[in-house]
Amino acid sequence: MAYAEIIIVAGLIFLFIAANIYATILSIKSEYNEKSQKVTQTFVVWLIPIFGAIFSIAMNREPKSIIKKKEIGNDTTVTNNDAFDLACTSRIGNNHEFDND
Repeated sequence: MAYAEIIIVAGLIFLFIAANIYATILSIKSEYNEKSQKVTQTFVVWLIPIFGAIFSIAMNREPKSIIKKKEIGNDTTVTNNDAFDLACTSRIGNNHEFDND
């Protein structure tokens, strides 16, 4: 094997192992799976390296609504009007006044 082929093969092996480790960490840290599901997903990740990692990563992604809620926070001191103003300025980029009839 040429030197370049060895580097490519080593890089792919590293990539597959890194994906498996990432998928394993996601499945273990998931708040939505029971312990038996976490164990099963970990076995699938390591028994079927490429497809197992893709499956586990896809299954353990957080929904976008939860990610958005984490970005906004759960501040109980924010009033409805403040939340409305924040939403309007986030989307539009300017602080426009709206009539709240």
